[in-house]
Amino acid sequence: MNLAEFLRYRGLLTAAVGAGVMLGAAGIFLYHQLYAERRRMMLQRELARLDITVTEMRSELDSLRKMNCCKHNSSWKKKASSTLSDGDTDLDMHSALDAHSTVDDLEEFFDFSDDEDLLLKYDQEKEDTSPELLEVYEKVDSLLKGDSEERKSALELLQEHYEQCPDNVGLLCRLAKACHSVGTCETEDAKRRREHILQGCAYAQKALELNDSNSEAHKWYAITVGSRGEFTGIREKISDGNIFKQHVDKALAISPNDSALHHLSGRFKYEVASLSWIERTVAKKMNTDFPSATYEEALEDFLKAEELNPVPWKENRLLIAKCYISQDDLSNAIKWLHQAADVPVTLPEDEAAQQEIHSLLAKYTTEAL
Repeated sequence: MNLAEFLRYRGLLTAAVGAGVMLGAAGIFLYHQLYAERRRMMLQRELARLDITVTEMRSELDSLRKMNCCKHNSSWKKKASSTLSDGDTDLDMHSALDAHSTVDDLEEFFDFSDDEDLLLKYDQEKEDTSPELLEVYEKVDSLLKGDSEERKSALELLQEHYEQCPDNVGLLCRLAKACHSVGTCETEDAKRRREHILQGCAYAQKALELNDSNSEAHKWYAITVGSRGEFTGIREKISDGNIFKQHVDKALAISPNDSALHHLSGRFKYEVASLSWIERTVAKKMNTDFPSATYEEALEDFLKAEELNPVPWKENRLLIAKCYISQDDLSNAIKWLHQAADVPVTLPEDEAAQQEIHSLLAKYTTEAL
């Protein structure tokens, strides 16, 4: 077995530089869909809560109006220089309004009519997208959670609208996502799989050319670049690994609270840290810009993803445990393995993760005794 065959057999170099297996790109995609749905529901609940709050404040405003109407003739007709009594309940209000204020001024002081539209602008995408396209997005997001045929329908629907608005960044990002999703389902047809992955990469690249400050464009370009490593040679994989890292870093600079991005960054660093000395040496000879990383750096990213994620994430917790194992910190490793095991199995990737969790628990719990 020559060196190249050895590296392919080990799979570590390929994994470290962006192949879809390392990135868990399919798992990231499915997780991203669930995360987006959870975020949408949380935003809906928040909007409902804010709506109730605004209603309550308007009710209080009506009460203030009535109260001040009664006081208007008796109190506000006095000269501005009149001294307020110690028991005046309107002391705080008069400190905010001048002596010549009227009840209409008071209503304007508490008026939220100009700000209520802000409640609808909780997503930048929804500010810039037509209602018709938003309906398409909702349908597409639902279809992408289905089987391979539903995902193909989602891609076809997006492509129909792409002809009408080819420069819409949000649409291009979803096209990249849909192409990736359909491509991962093409398990029996490598040619079709490659076509979808490369097309998704092209859509993401165009989105970046239109708006380099869009974090979703950077994210999906990174993921699709990582996935295309399945169809390239070692040298290209290494180059794509650098591209992957660059765009994950750029996306993080724009959206530092995106837990999926921290997870992707951690996955890359973990795989690079796992390379043997000979693998790392060969990689650096092929590409002098090949990055370095440590388990400590990977752990930092995984812990940040855990902190930011709204729901427990089994694979992320497993990787936190594996980072601790790599640092010979079995106490923390066992703690995180138990926490990972407690997360329900909801994705296909969770089954494999659960098996690995139980295997590691059996091994290291015995060693820790």
